[in-house]
Order: sequence, then structure tokens, then C-alpha cells
Amino acid sequence: MGNKRNKELRRICTRKRRNQRKKNTASEEHRDSKSKSATLLTPLTAVNQTSTDTGTTQERNYGETAEDEPQLVETDSQEKPCLPIHGRRVVNMMYFIQQLQKISSHSSLFDCSFKDMSLIGESRNGLISKYKFRCIMCKIDFIITSEEPASEQNINANLAAVTGITSAGIGYSQFQEITACMDLPIFTELTYLKIQDFIYEKWEATADESMERAAMRERDAAIAEGKLSNDGIPIVDVYADGVWSSRSYGNNYKALSGAAAIVGRRFGEVLFIGIRNKYCLVCARAEKKRISTPELENLF
Repeated sequence: MGNKRNKELRRICTRKRRNQRKKNTASEEHRDSKSKSATLLTPLTAVNQTSTDTGTTQERNYGETAEDEPQLVETDSQEKPCLPIHGRRVVNMMYFIQQLQKISSHSSLFDCSFKDMSLIGESRNGLISKYKFRCIMCKIDFIITSEEPASEQNINANLAAVTGITSAGIGYSQFQEITACMDLPIFTELTYLKIQDFIYEKWEATADESMERAAMRERDAAIAEGKLSNDGIPIVDVYADGVWSSRSYGNNYKALSGAAAIVGRRFGEVLFIGIRNKYCLVCARAEKKRISTPELENLF
């Protein structure tokens, strides 16, 4: 009985060693085949595994980088492998597809097409992205952007996003929560504040131009109707109203901000709007520190 048991144990051990050798051989063959096919990347892969550079993808924000800086791309090396690009992006679909069609039909002796393209890396400027593609056949690089260059008819995605945030009455924190749930990378809060200041300046300038045109229109209408004072000044009929809101949370008190507007009676367009505040943070701090109050405009 003892000999039979020993023979059975030897057969089991031999079978286990044979199976382990087969597994080791299969694993080595898999690694060899993987290293040989590393250069044959499918379209829209984010890493060029044949490159020996050690660059990394860096996120660039609106107003924080120059346009003529060299583009940093995501590459791969044996010592420091890079991960593929993740997340969603905002793209102008028609413009993006047109760019893909152009680079997919580039002339070459190798009869290249888009299936030979690999995505090397991304340079991000807030919601705007630049993608660098490389043809693995002819080694030519192409850069395409997620949207058309900004113009008077087409504002960029960063400016449009901050305009929408301001119009909706939300802030950066709410926008950050929304885009985080969408897995959409955005600009930093500092960049948001810079763009917001730029938008406020543009809105104020646009409002001034609009009110000036409305006033000129009311004036011309008054002159045409002969509504002139003894000094020859046009007389314009207007509506004027102001607001100084009252709030109550258990105790009734007045709000610290007020606004007023003047509207032309004939055309119903705004001729003037003003906002005044009873509280000033700068003055309050100066009073607390017992120092002189700087001269400020638009204060009562």
C-alpha cells in the first residue's frame, strides 16, 4: 500500500510540474507578442509606445500660457510609462470632423490613412484642447484643435462657459460640481475669475453703447416731432423707477444695495441704469483699522 501511495504522489507532482512549465511558456510567448505589436496602435489611442521621450501631459489654462510655446505631448518610456488620456471633452463636431478628414487623406508614398494615425498627446487650455497625431507609417505629425479659432461671430468655449455661469446666477463651485459629474476637466478658479472680470468689462461697455444708441434714437424722435425747449434742447418723455429692496429673516431690515433705471417712453429702451451700495468693504476695513478712507466712486 505504501509503494502504491508513493507512486501516486510522484505522478501528481510530475503532472503539476508539467502544467507549470506550460504556463510559464505561454506567459513568455504572450509578453513577446505584446512587445512586437506595441507599435501598431489603433486610432485615437493616447500613448505612442514606440517613443523614447519622457514628456508628460500638462494642463494649460486660459490666459496662463502663450500660444507660441512648444507643445508638450504625452509620450511613453520603459522607465516611466504614461497613462492614456481620460475624461470627456467639449468639441465643435463639424470643425473637428473636417480636420480629421484632412489629416486622414494626407499624401504619402505609403498610402497612409486614418487607421495609421496614433494620438500622441493633448495640450489643454481650459475647455479647449489641441491634439497631436502622428502617422506611424510616414512619421508626420498633425495638430488639430477641438474648436475653431475665436472670432467676433464665434467666442471660445472658456468664454462661453463663464458667460453661461454668470447669466445663470451660479458660481465656480457649482460649475465644478457639474463638470466633475460629467468627467469633464475645466479651468482653474483663478482663470475663471480672470475671464469673469473680462466679461464684466465687455458687458459694461456693451450696455453703455446700447444706452447711448437708445438715447440718440429718442432724441432724434423728439426733434422730428418738434419737442424742443426754449433753448433748443430735445424733450424726451421717460419712465424712471428705482428699487431698494426690503428683506426679512425674523427681523425686518433694508438691503444694502439699490438700483435705478430710466426707460424711454416712445421706444421702451433703457437710457440709464445705476447701482449704489450703502456698504463698502474697503471703507469698513479702513474704519476698523482707524486709517483714512480711500476715495472711491459709486458710494453714498
